[in-house]
Amino acid sequence: PKSVKASKPAPLIVALQPFGSNAREFAAYWEEAADKMGVVIAAPRASMPLRRRPQLYYAWYGTPYPSDAEIEAASALVHEAIEKASKSTKIDRDKIILSGFSQGGAMALKLLLKDPEQFAGAIVIGARYNSDDNPRWADTKGKNKLRVYLIAGAADARGSESKWARDAIKAAGQKARLKEIPATGRSEEHTSELQSH
Repeated sequence: PKSVKASKPAPLIVALQPFGSNAREFAAYWEEAADKMGVVIAAPRASMPLRRRPQLYYAWYGTPYPSDAEIEAASALVHEAIEKASKSTKIDRDKIILSGFSQGGAMALKLLLKDPEQFAGAIVIGARYNSDDNPRWADTKGKNKLRVYLIAGAADARGSESKWARDAIKAAGQKARLKEIPATGRSEEHTSELQSH
């Protein structure tokens, strides 16, 4: 963004695309806000191509919740994107924030749990949350002060999952806030569209 000064380290948002999208499409949603705030955007492409136009559409995982291997693959892509961004712009390593919509949001939460020291927090929109992760949030205490901003549609079945996530994060002594958007919801992802490997 033009508002980023070369002499001053800038915050970085790592934008994780939703299911059935791509990095370029999702990064475009952040451009205006990033320019206003003086934030750099890095958008790694998810690793799993879809059957329909596999060169354009991707997913982070193929089951309701990501596996350990899928989390590791996403982590590698995110760290690669951070290093690539840092070669062209001075990045404030204390202000790296994950963001994601749908699958990207669910993966953002998983990566925050995996490497809490690496990130300042996350912006999570309409994402699934597995309550099996509740005890893992307690492990983040003392490692870093995290802030998580969750957004969910009030008519979305995942709204309750966002509440679970907020409550678990707050119970661990971290900061979490949930904003519900009235009369908003969305359809489920169709993982049957994933291309077989």
